[in-house]
Formats: sequence, C-alpha cells, structure tokens
Amino acid sequence: MAKSPSKHTKKQQQQQQQPERRVMKNIPIRDVVASKGITRAIQTFRKKKAYKAQQTARSLRQYRKVMKQEGYDAGKGAGRKRHAASTHEEDDEPKITDSTAGDGAETKPKRKPKYNPYQKAMKQKIQHEEERKIKQQQYEEQDKLRKQKLRQRKQRTRQIMTQRTRRGQPI
Repeated sequence: MAKSPSKHTKKQQQQQQQPERRVMKNIPIRDVVASKGITRAIQTFRKKKAYKAQQTARSLRQYRKVMKQEGYDAGKGAGRKRHAASTHEEDDEPKITDSTAGDGAETKPKRKPKYNPYQKAMKQKIQHEEERKIKQQQYEEQDKLRKQKLRQRKQRTRQIMTQRTRRGQPI
C-alpha cells in the first residue's frame, strides 16, 4: 500500500508558502550573549578563587592525615592566638602572688591597640584644622588692621576738609 501523495504535498506546500523561521534551542541567555569586560573578569576571578580554596582544603586534609600517621596533633589553623602558646611554656614556673597586689584576681595582659587604617588620615585632618584656624586668626588680625587704617585715613581727611583759612575759606 502506498501512502496518499496529497497529504505529503500539502505539508510541503505550506512550508514553501511560509518564510523559514530559525528555531532556537533551549540555550540559556548567558551562553548566547558573549561575556566580555568586567563580567568575564569577575567570573574568572571567582573560578580561580574557588579552585584555590579547593586546593588549600585538599592540602590541609592531606597534611592532617600525614600528621596523624606520624603521631602528632595537627594545628587548629591560623585563627589560634600565637601568644597563648608562649604563655603556656612559661606556666611551668610557679607564680608568686601577693595578696595585696590583686586580692587573688589575675591581671590580664594588655592587648596591643588594634591597627587603625584611618589613623594617618585623622592626623592629617587634625593638622589641616589647626592650620586653618591659624590662617583664620591671621586673616582676622589683618582685617582689623586694615579697618583701623581705613578709619584713621577717613578721620584725617575729615580734619583736613573741616579746616578753614583765617578768613573762613575752606582749604
């Protein structure tokens, strides 16, 4: 049995009448649009950072494993307080405490002040403010002198203008 040619030809005729449409597969937009510039740089940075984190985690796990095999205790990381380790070594010596010194309460060691990234800027700001105050004072003093001189000049001109000759004529 042969298929009817009429159906096949109808589909072909419909396709020929309609303009060809481009069919886009289900591709995400981010893949279609070429990434460039800042977005690409950020993406590569993030990928590198993630890779680096994986590498460090891998090497730390390996380090812990080796330390365990050797019979040592692996460190707890950089977050530990380094000065605490040095104080434990010194604890072997017996401490002499005076009852009058602290009434049995131990004194805590003083912490170093935290680093302030704006300290230099703050000093510069204070310096600029002091310089501005000095300049302002100098300006005010000069302004007072100028006003005083102007007043004296006006008084002199008044005296000269009010003076008259013997016969009463103005000078």
